[in-house]
Amino acid sequence: MVTFLHVSCQRKPVPQGQEKDLTTVLGYSWIPLCRNGKLTCGEFSLPVLLEPPPRHYSYISPDVQLPGTRWLDNHKPVLLVTLHPLSTVHPLDSSIERFAIACEAIQEGNIPSRIGLTNMEAELRASIAELPTANVHTLARYSSVLLDKLVALLVTSPALAGAPLNIAQDAFTCLAQLFTDITNMNEGATCDAHNRSSILSTYIQYQCQIPRPALTDQDVGLPLPPTVLVDGSCKVLHEELALQWVVASGATRDLAMHNSWAFFELMIKSMVEYLAWSGARAAARKARFPDHYTDDVTTLVNNVTAEIIAKYVVIE
Repeated sequence: MVTFLHVSCQRKPVPQGQEKDLTTVLGYSWIPLCRNGKLTCGEFSLPVLLEPPPRHYSYISPDVQLPGTRWLDNHKPVLLVTLHPLSTVHPLDSSIERFAIACEAIQEGNIPSRIGLTNMEAELRASIAELPTANVHTLARYSSVLLDKLVALLVTSPALAGAPLNIAQDAFTCLAQLFTDITNMNEGATCDAHNRSSILSTYIQYQCQIPRPALTDQDVGLPLPPTVLVDGSCKVLHEELALQWVVASGATRDLAMHNSWAFFELMIKSMVEYLAWSGARAAARKARFPDHYTDDVTTLVNNVTAEIIAKYVVIE
């Protein structure tokens, strides 16, 4: 809120008790802090309202002229304002904000009317695909939040009107692209001698929050109850990563191979946590992980080995 005042300058002394207020209110203007869930920023030309705005009117842009209000100079813009907000909460990047708004809308079941229920799945997929186009430094700053959300989308299928969405491959592709972008940031200045980004290493080892199926005390121990494995509420991360990696093709496969160290580290972390929460640690070594997962890991090891040998031959 901005209040416009006219200040009078009196040169002659005034007897005590006859002083007049030197300021006269001319009008008011304002800028809503948030619009459509986004922090307001940029350049604005504001008109001036001649009386205090009605209650809750400040939620509406002053560009809107409601009936019964009086404006200076017939509602013409008279004040130029530029906002450059500094925030550790709002990313101030349209691609990240679009992704966050889409995820929040589906999670809370509050679909924006401008999108509509029928277009919400396409909007979510588009926001995931657009996420890597965000500023890489902003991506790195919010990497733990963004990567956690992509991991959650990978293993917990969101639902629209009760129907689950199969977006695991979209989330996996986006993860691979973000791993590449963050690794290449500042020409690899955050990487070690093996081209492993310290930002990603820190995230995987200390920040990553891996979703897990809800287990009761009776569920712990192998084999896990069928209701835990097939209810679809939450998949096991290392199994889903291996599956999506094996079936990946084209650019997604190349990106995953380029960031194989990060995906393997994430799988190992998930495996360690799985041994703890599932009770598999007490089982025989060969029975701790299901056969379909060990088959996928075998395929991955063969693929990665063949890729390394092929590149070595080319270099030679």
